[in-house]
Amino acid sequence: MKKNLFFSKKNKFKYLIIFLLLIFSLFAYTLLYFININKPYFIINNIILKYSIVPLDKEGKKINYLDKKSINNLSVSEKIQLKNSKFPNFTIQLFSNTNYNEVQNYYNNFIKQKSQLISLKDLFIFFIESDIGVDYFVSYKNFSTKEEALNFCLKSSLIQKCLIINPGN
Repeated sequence: MKKNLFFSKKNKFKYLIIFLLLIFSLFAYTLLYFININKPYFIINNIILKYSIVPLDKEGKKINYLDKKSINNLSVSEKIQLKNSKFPNFTIQLFSNTNYNEVQNYYNNFIKQKSQLISLKDLFIFFIESDIGVDYFVSYKNFSTKEEALNFCLKSSLIQKCLIINPGN
């Protein structure tokens, strides 16, 4: 005697209807998907949100911070005497900041830590003035080409991460 575990005579028709309904819905879904995806254009709804409206009439209110620069604390009040301030061709940037006192502290700490390994005439402190303010740099060595600086970086154990800059450019 043969037993039919999965299908009995009563349930064959019910399973066949469910299977055909599943196949039909899958076919209808893929057909509608391909119809919608192959449209030559799409429509972007015009949504106006309250936070994106810029009022033309400020109603007499004074708007603060219109002349705010992107970097704060940029004022240079006194003339600062820079060490080896001539512009090197290609150099390795050690430190950069907008505050000269922090740059000077880094320079002094670097000299204390590595005074046995470096010469003072190889360290440069220079500044670059731009529209947003003055940036001070501490850099090491002067190279005539970028390849020389890159070769020095690869061979040197003095500096872990090298950033080669051309301050004249």
